[in-house]
Amino acid sequence: MQTLADLAGLSVAQLKRHFHRVFQVTSRQALRKVRIEPAMRLLHTNGSAAGISATCGSTDQSAFTRRFRSRVGTAPRAYRAATANQAIVAD
Repeated sequence: MQTLADLAGLSVAQLKRHFHRVFQVTSRQALRKVRIEPAMRLLHTNGSAAGISATCGSTDQSAFTRRFRSRVGTAPRAYRAATANQAIVAD
């Protein structure tokens, strides 16, 4: 956040306020979304849940699982099983 604030010529607090005002989510919520959405796509591959969580920027698999469940409504393993027969949709 400090690097972005420096680039924008704002303090970190000002950047966070502007970010929330523009995007209607906190910067932390946006970061979690940015990490969870690729994980959802990667769960369509044969990669391990631990490897996928690490690839998506999480250092703690149990915390990643909690955040995934909070955002998606189900655990990564259950999501993978439920979506196993669905085609991957390209962005």
